[in-house]
Amino acid sequence: MSVDVVGSTKLKQPEFLSKQIDWLDILQRFYGETVEAVQTEWLALRALFPDPATHPDFLGDPPQFWKTVGDEVLYYKDLTDSRQLALALECWKKALTRVRTFLYKQNEGALKDAVPEVKLDVKSAVWTAGFPWRNKTIVSPSGLLNELCKGDYAEVFQNAHEKAHREPAPGDGTGARVEFDFIGPGIDIGFRLCGFATVQKMVLSMDAAYILAAVRGANAFLLPEPLYYDGRIPLKGVFAGREYPLFWIDNSHPDSFEAKESRARHPISDTDVLRFCETFYKEFYNLFTHRPFIVGDHGGLTAIPDDFDRWMGVQVAQYEERRKEGERRQQAEQELTRAGASRGGGARQPAAIDVNELKQRLTRDIAPQAEDEPEAPKKT
Repeated sequence: MSVDVVGSTKLKQPEFLSKQIDWLDILQRFYGETVEAVQTEWLALRALFPDPATHPDFLGDPPQFWKTVGDEVLYYKDLTDSRQLALALECWKKALTRVRTFLYKQNEGALKDAVPEVKLDVKSAVWTAGFPWRNKTIVSPSGLLNELCKGDYAEVFQNAHEKAHREPAPGDGTGARVEFDFIGPGIDIGFRLCGFATVQKMVLSMDAAYILAAVRGANAFLLPEPLYYDGRIPLKGVFAGREYPLFWIDNSHPDSFEAKESRARHPISDTDVLRFCETFYKEFYNLFTHRPFIVGDHGGLTAIPDDFDRWMGVQVAQYEERRKEGERRQQAEQELTRAGASRGGGARQPAAIDVNELKQRLTRDIAPQAEDEPEAPKKT
């Protein structure tokens, strides 16, 4: 989920320096207002479901602050149930209303007399990305500089990633467990779509529009906002140049011209959204994408592609091999340390370990390959 300030670039231009406008203070407060608004609206939403046993899967974990990119604030939410998307969107829209109120106060206050031509507002985009198949979580290198200087990049990131999953995130949505980022084609699509967001149009990725339309069939109370479709657009580097469908929901101020314009448009029904997206997934872009799914979803999106099951099997096997290799390594080092102590030399430092001996111990359970067999790929 992304929210960006409209008008901030113009506000920071040199021509306004003589106006004594503290744009840095405004943007810092925008960050704070966004964080407070998301947390406030999530708590208000959670109060509507006081009994977790009644609706155990509706909410899930709160939205988490992801990062800032210039004047843009980004949040993410782990979806364990497809219905959570609609509730997260409801929370997000209400939070942006609060942020917009703050910016409008700036327009009518400090900016009104000094730079009346600048009107600050918000624009937003929302998208989904499936993990861990086609998209990945990567630990940020910012806290790993000393380790990365040693050169073993793969091991450094692997260890940091495993540590991140052992440390739970705060439950209030105020921050992440460690510094990390998301990468993958789904993330790329989202950032491309941000360029099409406006004050009026909160752009949704196709998957987000599909999930919203799917869950509202049996849960009509979930975000009764009409969906609009603006045709297909080119997204650089996405789907090998094929055009991408642009969906959006109205996010303009209720009294604005943009809101009246939205009401004059013809929204697309949820049924038509589902039909369009199903055709899109099956016939046109099956090489690049698939229907979104959530393992164990109570909202109905449980159709798992065959390729995913095969991929998961490979991942489990590789994980088991890494675990066993780590156990062998640890056992060998412990035995070498005990052997050094028994010879009266005390515990040896790693630099003094016989490399050949360590190699022999680490590989003692690995059967030698036949000469006519190709060499197994090295794990990194």
